Amino acid sequence: MKSIRKRTVLVSALIIWIQIAFVPFVAVKGAVPDLMFLLIAFYAFSVDYRDVLWVSFFLGLCRDFLTNSFFGLETASFVIGALLLQYAVAQFNRRDTFIVLLSVFLFSFAALTSPMLMLAIDGETNRIVTAFPRILMISFYTSILAIGIFPVFRRLFGLSSSKVQHELF
Repeated sequence: MKSIRKRTVLVSALIIWIQIAFVPFVAVKGAVPDLMFLLIAFYAFSVDYRDVLWVSFFLGLCRDFLTNSFFGLETASFVIGALLLQYAVAQFNRRDTFIVLLSVFLFSFAALTSPMLMLAIDGETNRIVTAFPRILMISFYTSILAIGIFPVFRRLFGLSSSKVQHELF
């Protein structure tokens, strides 16, 4: 378990660097995929879904330090999305590709929508309407990218197909 935690920190640092340095160059109509969402979803589906809240909290804090938004907003949105993801992973088949892609979409949609809803409390309701198509595009782009990124994460974490998380019910 200690090795997985070290790898999680190293892969997180690598993902943050790639997200900042290279991902903006693959934007499609302003929609940039979010590799942090993919790392959290991969961790939930393949490593340990019970620790996904801590991973999302850590990555949310990192995002808060790197962005100029309200401090804590990204962390709260990551944790809110991770709660939904944790529930989905516990309830459904983790090996079904459609369920994984749908869960990644819903997680990224929830994590991107929750800051807008928090800002709507402050009275900025017009941002929700204008940001909604972009949020859908980012969520879709991120979930499609999961098809190619999850095998890379599996290799970075040193997981083979036989070491994938299983539980007996």
